[in-house]
Amino acid sequence: MEDLERLAAQSRATRNAFLEAIEPHRAELWRYCRRLTGSPWDAEDLVQEALTRAFGALSLVWQPTEPRAYLFRVAANTWIDALRRAERARRATAPGLDVAAPDPADAVAEVDYVATSLPASQTAIVLLVDGFDFRVDEVAEMLDVTPGAVKGALQRGRANLQARGDASPARAARGSPPNELVGKFIDAFNRRDIETIAALYAADATADIVGVGILRGRTTIHDDALSQWKVDPRPQRAEAGEFAGANVVFVFEPVDGGGERLHRVDRYRARDAVLVATRTYYYTREVVAEAGAALGMAYAPHPRLTTG
Repeated sequence: MEDLERLAAQSRATRNAFLEAIEPHRAELWRYCRRLTGSPWDAEDLVQEALTRAFGALSLVWQPTEPRAYLFRVAANTWIDALRRAERARRATAPGLDVAAPDPADAVAEVDYVATSLPASQTAIVLLVDGFDFRVDEVAEMLDVTPGAVKGALQRGRANLQARGDASPARAARGSPPNELVGKFIDAFNRRDIETIAALYAADATADIVGVGILRGRTTIHDDALSQWKVDPRPQRAEAGEFAGANVVFVFEPVDGGGERLHRVDRYRARDAVLVATRTYYYTREVVAEAGAALGMAYAPHPRLTTG
């Protein structure tokens, strides 16, 4: 166990160095994922999965690698992998409906089909070329398909993307707590009462500090995240609301000269009147920025390097 703890600490330090190295491309990567998914939540999930994959695969990279192309390649393939899984599930539940689909046993044909024939994957290719200025041969190498397949996907995908239009900004609104549990959470939050907050979590609950890590269990949540937050000197105020189709808790902080700006956004999942999972969007600058814009207010641009 001690060896794993030592390796974990070393890995966190290395991951911080990785995040620092790719930071100049982080906002652009998020915009790509936002256009692909159409949702700030799904975009952040895709960014986080892509970053995890990109960091995990670094030890396998033996040749000079340009960070921007590397990140976009991983993100595009992560997206297409998800499409491939969904396509396999669709064909498994509705066999015979798509005669144009390849034999799943033919891995090369399936990659080419999913990467270039499905509208969502065509969008990924169009955005890489038209939106983020990658060459056709670069995209072909990224996706491990032929340049001809990329050109065909571009021809079909441009019309689809033009018809779909740009991704709409997410909507946000403040409101009353949707239930007693959320009301208790907000009341305890605004009093910095971490004992009451911890008691609102199920014993086996999780608290995901998005981009940093997941805390498991009420005791760990209390002793780690909540205890650190209790001594944070910055004034904060919580309020219920909605953002991008989800019930959320907005957290605001005061600004010099009066007024407030958005500090963070929390999502939550409850069962039997207790919290079973929360996700805190604090280090996810783009999500907080979009939520702030939807509320018509500024946001706090927090740093990203938080894992060491």
